[in-house]
Amino acid sequence: MAKAKRNPRAITVYIDNNDLCVTEFSWLWKSWLMWEINKEWDLVACVHPEIEDRIKKEFKADGLVVLPTPPMRDIDEFWVDYRFVNSFCMFEHDANIVTLSRYKYVFRTDCDTFLTEHFKGFEPYVDKVYFGVGLQHNNHNNPWGIVETRDQVREVAHELKLTYKDISHVGSSIICRTPRLMKITRMHLKVTEYLLKHGWKPGEIGDWPGWFRGVASMYAIDIAVNNYVHLLEIQQGSLDVWCGANDITKLDMHIHAWPQKQEDLFNKTNFHNGLLTEFKADKIPIKAGEYCALIACNDIDYLKLLVENNSKS
Repeated sequence: MAKAKRNPRAITVYIDNNDLCVTEFSWLWKSWLMWEINKEWDLVACVHPEIEDRIKKEFKADGLVVLPTPPMRDIDEFWVDYRFVNSFCMFEHDANIVTLSRYKYVFRTDCDTFLTEHFKGFEPYVDKVYFGVGLQHNNHNNPWGIVETRDQVREVAHELKLTYKDISHVGSSIICRTPRLMKITRMHLKVTEYLLKHGWKPGEIGDWPGWFRGVASMYAIDIAVNNYVHLLEIQQGSLDVWCGANDITKLDMHIHAWPQKQEDLFNKTNFHNGLLTEFKADKIPIKAGEYCALIACNDIDYLKLLVENNSKS
């Protein structure tokens, strides 16, 4: 039997060996299928080798590519206490590089995300780099803390002799030409390692919000993007959109399950704790939080039927 022809673009994530991560991947997978984005973008799941068979069994679909990918802690014990590194380690494995290099564009993101109908038909421009909005410079209680954090980021870039153009609040999700994404991602990894080794005194982690070791990889993506992206190439804001009471606009292609207040509708902690078990709708919600809840609480057949019914109305 001939192999199915691959799309020229791919979305890629890392799925770790735990049930929460697999559940969150299902949100991305369902939103990818319900809008038939799988006809335009493959979904390349880099997975912990121990769950390769599980992912292939539970998430069968045209366009899904599963790549067994050992977690970085198995390759280098330095990463044992920083599991976030797995979400951007896909270009550290030769087999993954071979597979992902076949795509013209790659969209690197996290499992706890949702595609919207506005992602369908999206064709990236060759010379643009699309990325989301991050909150690593966030400090509502102390605006000066934002300035201090940015100064720290600039200083690290200077120490590493990298260019820093003051592009701030860079989110973790990014789309661009594949060779460029590889460069950015490898620099992302390099800077994260540097920060974990030298960004804080031994035994210290800092305070959030502020200069905080727990989000070292977010500071690192800021630095990597600033080094490789020119100001006129930036396309920021359509990815990593908030998942609350905000309306989904035509500019919003991708929603991230940001940490929410306990009382907010789509609080992913509440969902994982079984406090949000059912959410039905007679049409696709316009509110981001309701949209995320609908996808998280329902199976793909229900969602496809809802999309079909909405297209008829």
